[in-house]
Amino acid sequence: IEKIEESAQAALDKGLIVVQGDATDDDVLHEAGIEYAKTLLVCTGDTRDNLFIVLSARGLNANLRIIARSDVESKAKMRRAGADRIVSPYQTGGKYMANIALRPHVADFLDVVTLDNGLELWLEELTIAAGSELVGQTVGQADIRRRTGVTLAAVLRHQSQQMLTPEAATHLESGDKLIVLGSRVQLAAMEALTGEN
Repeated sequence: IEKIEESAQAALDKGLIVVQGDATDDDVLHEAGIEYAKTLLVCTGDTRDNLFIVLSARGLNANLRIIARSDVESKAKMRRAGADRIVSPYQTGGKYMANIALRPHVADFLDVVTLDNGLELWLEELTIAAGSELVGQTVGQADIRRRTGVTLAAVLRHQSQQMLTPEAATHLESGDKLIVLGSRVQLAAMEALTGEN
């Protein structure tokens, strides 16, 4: 959704799907298909507008995952309005700059795996499906690195939301989210192994 007509037209010219209008208007949210959306990024430059959009969107789609931009002072309000994740650009930027200063190689690595710099290395999140052969196996038994080439960085336990450092004895369960690192080909092999569609 783009409020400014010229910006909406520029996006259309690039082949993007755009609804031109004000996202604070429920009719515009409906036109964009809010009822069917899985995720909404709310990123206007105005925190008050973002609060209103989050509140409206949550009322129109209770299952929607909402990621919203907010100033630091309004993060609690944004959460109460229904945002699942909140990004404060100045706070995030400050932390990123501190990481560059204190851990420059870690910051470079994160840039490589999260941005498209033309390198064939990606960090991805995959969910273990109920029918996956991984269910019930330990990380050691699954032998993920040998079978797919990816590096397993973390396991997010689906029920407790606990982040686990993967050890050979860590049991894998249906619904677990695996944070993996690899090439597109390796990630495709891992996606097939998890049974994620």
